[in-house]
Amino acid sequence: MLSHHVPFVPNVPSLKKMLGTNRTIRTVGTKERKRFGEISPTSPLLNELLIESKGNFLELLLSKIRLSGKIPNYKLQNSYHITNRTTMRSFILFIVFNFLCFGLLLCGVGNSIAAEFRIDNEIQVEGASEKMTSTTLLLNGNFISLIGENGEITFFDADRQIFTLLDPVLRVQTQLDGAETKKKVELMRQQVMTSPGLDPNTFNAFAVKPVFQPEYEETSGTLALQSPWIDYLLVTHVLTDPETSKQYFDSCDWLCYLHLRLDPRSTTMLVRLEVNRMLREQNRFASRISVSVFPKGKIPIAKPDKAQSSHKIVVRLDHADWQRIDQAKEFRRTFAIISFDEYQKKVADKKKK
Repeated sequence: MLSHHVPFVPNVPSLKKMLGTNRTIRTVGTKERKRFGEISPTSPLLNELLIESKGNFLELLLSKIRLSGKIPNYKLQNSYHITNRTTMRSFILFIVFNFLCFGLLLCGVGNSIAAEFRIDNEIQVEGASEKMTSTTLLLNGNFISLIGENGEITFFDADRQIFTLLDPVLRVQTQLDGAETKKKVELMRQQVMTSPGLDPNTFNAFAVKPVFQPEYEETSGTLALQSPWIDYLLVTHVLTDPETSKQYFDSCDWLCYLHLRLDPRSTTMLVRLEVNRMLREQNRFASRISVSVFPKGKIPIAKPDKAQSSHKIVVRLDHADWQRIDQAKEFRRTFAIISFDEYQKKVADKKKK
């Protein structure tokens, strides 16, 4: 199972990360707004924002906003403690009003995101004891994908179209030409499609040319994609900023091509490329995804392989993100460079231990 943000992709910014606190702020399903100005203090969105917080969170938030230069140096006369949901909702009205007025944008409901942003991913495969986590940092068209705390790191240089793979445990790195990788994948697809021995009633035949029956529920943003071999259920949100949308979907596609280069048997990535295309056309980001794969088709006794995931866009990179970027750059500067085949062998041997 793949652990980058592509397979079960990375909504809604985490104020916890932006503010550097351990408190959690999240949103649940809500009616979307096409323009930020359409969100008013009576919007259902505001009533569905939840805060789990202890202590004087409001003062901390305002101090962070003041430091950003967005508002004057207001001083609070009282200490605010969040103790129940009614208080939370009143408190949230004040927070969102300040965010609306002073330009700190919530993303995932149709708003622009900065050229530097983050996607946090969490994936649960049915039957697995632990969830997989990954982070993708998008930097003006380039991206860095990090798996867990000490997992593999992937750099992608968009201008040069070069992947750099680093293993922090083995302290080695290798490079792949992105354009060549994409070309090889598309060549493989064509070879499978034109193979005289291809059985049309197989998963591989579907994967090289997937066709879905889509059902879209506009109010909730839920998109269901059904086929004889694989089903998706996606909770989606509009990305109206063209640059954000392009960066996000480009990274999704490039990671699909990379996974197929690393493991040509991972034909579900060919299916994912089609899902990416459908989402890109609608500029929709999937914040929750459930996927069911039927390797032998939907026969009466078929038991699908299932996975669920959640994905969250964070509007800006925080201090910890930049520390991880600096560390990854240092790895790239100091790790030994080896061939791709040797890198693959070393990583495979490490996983056997």
